[in-house]
Amino acid sequence: LPAAVVMPCQCRRRRSCWCCCAPVWWLIDGGSDVETSQQPRQMIELPRAHESASPPASLDPDEPRELPEHMLFGVSLAFMRAFAQRAGCAPDWVSARIHAHVLHGPAYADASVAEVFTGATANGHPAVGRANVFVSHAHVCEYNRMLDALEVYLRLNGMSEESTFFWCDIFSFRQRTQLITELSQLGDVVLRVGHVLVVLDPWDDPVCLRRMWVLYEILQSMDTRVRLTLTMPPAERARFLVALERDAEQVGTIVDKFDVRRAVSSFESERVVLLRAIKRFYRDDSADPDTARTVEGEDTSDTMVRGQLSGIDLFNSELRDALWQAFASFSWQF
Repeated sequence: LPAAVVMPCQCRRRRSCWCCCAPVWWLIDGGSDVETSQQPRQMIELPRAHESASPPASLDPDEPRELPEHMLFGVSLAFMRAFAQRAGCAPDWVSARIHAHVLHGPAYADASVAEVFTGATANGHPAVGRANVFVSHAHVCEYNRMLDALEVYLRLNGMSEESTFFWCDIFSFRQRTQLITELSQLGDVVLRVGHVLVVLDPWDDPVCLRRMWVLYEILQSMDTRVRLTLTMPPAERARFLVALERDAEQVGTIVDKFDVRRAVSSFESERVVLLRAIKRFYRDDSADPDTARTVEGEDTSDTMVRGQLSGIDLFNSELRDALWQAFASFSWQF
């Protein structure tokens, strides 16, 4: 791994912080989540904006590269619930806290959670299998609400919980030893799985659409071989259906206001590198005015590069179209 840099908690808490670390790439030597260790916690950081850097992953227009078998392991919904119970997950725990629990666990020092539990069962059925749904979610959202959203997806689509295995970064990445290498293969994972499921919570101001890493995952779905769908926790789905009845145009307003430039990351360097990756995807080799932050209400449309829309604007346009289609499909599911 590259040299790690010490990153103090941004909210100045003395204990382990779950509120300012999503996505969290903690390298933890062990111990509990209460303050005991004298060693500073460390975080992997992507190259800074002024350094020459390649994006952590890129979508190859050709066939995806061969991947190690473990990279395509997914876990069942029953396993995800059982794992949380085993970890002592409280109802309000966010996914980042489950992630940190994995990083604390000595069993996962050299393997992903899915690898460790290969061959195990949950509710009498295999807990681990070849992933057929890639889950894109925000670590700052509640973990149990994400699981409820996955259950909604299975129920509405008439899919078997026993034969559906979700690729989820918390369980499918080797978090400690090979994270950087496996991040570089993220696009190939998406192509192999062939289906990205985005968890919207709340539905009308989705946290995931404001996180750079989630948007980067969604970028990998901009391929005819990959299906993009949405799901929501039950309470959010109920609100969504009420909104459709009262004012269907509200959905359009939410989609239209999306702009990747407003997305955030744990580090500015991550955000800049991922924006550059999006530009490369659209063959935009222009300078970097699009990496600047925008503020609410600022006009970010029609940024021109050699007479054409910039890569960032093309991504915005294509993702808005994809979200429209996904919302339309979701609205017909009862």
